[in-house]
Amino acid sequence: YCTNNPAQIAISKSLPIVETDSPSFVDTARSNFQEVRDYLDKELKEMSLPWEPLPCSSGYFMMVDISKCRELVPAKYLENHDYDTSIRVNHINMPNGKVPLDLAFSRWMAVENGVTMMPGCFFYHPDSPHISENYVRLAICKDLEATKRVCQKAKEIKV
Repeated sequence: YCTNNPAQIAISKSLPIVETDSPSFVDTARSNFQEVRDYLDKELKEMSLPWEPLPCSSGYFMMVDISKCRELVPAKYLENHDYDTSIRVNHINMPNGKVPLDLAFSRWMAVENGVTMMPGCFFYHPDSPHISENYVRLAICKDLEATKRVCQKAKEIKV
């Protein structure tokens, strides 16, 4: 997911012609992603955090609904972008001028809990009529052991 589109197309067209006796890169990646996705889906549903994973058929990321998590996020992340003046942060606001919930939630999770994720609001045009602040992206393109470590940290969050 971190290369230009023409290169992605070229790589995807070349993968089927590579013959090996072992499972192909595509088969291995698919299997690994599915394993992490299934593990993450199960773990998120069992955590005390009130977040809900959305169905995920494929891809590099799983979307998670965090709309029920607002009360968990300390006010300093919801009120403005200046929660820590020693770092430079993106200043993204909802149309009403407020810090998006997904951005505040992601910052709180990273800074205070050591769990990183990507807020969905980063992927909307500021004038989009469909902008939402209720979703974060979790990577399923990581290895299972790393995912288990992150899930353990998330389980330790006091709700």
